[in-house]
Amino acid sequence: MLLISIMLQLKTRSTNFSNAFVQADMKGEPVYILPPPMMGGFPRDKVLKFNKSLYGQAGAPRMWYDKLRAGLEARGFTACKDDP
Repeated sequence: MLLISIMLQLKTRSTNFSNAFVQADMKGEPVYILPPPMMGGFPRDKVLKFNKSLYGQAGAPRMWYDKLRAGLEARGFTACKDDP
């Protein structure tokens, strides 16, 4: 929708990013889990490592913000002096 509003030169007041937190890369302490029972055939002596942030994770909002900011800055946007 954001792309369409830009192409049609519409003014956008807000945007909702679906699954925003899971788009950001994991930072800091790694998170591992045992495979869920529905993953049949997965060795029980192995664990899964998360590469993306999770909803409910303390640092998830900041990781998403850092990812969004880096993407916008890479495209030439800059932060406002009043709201960095």
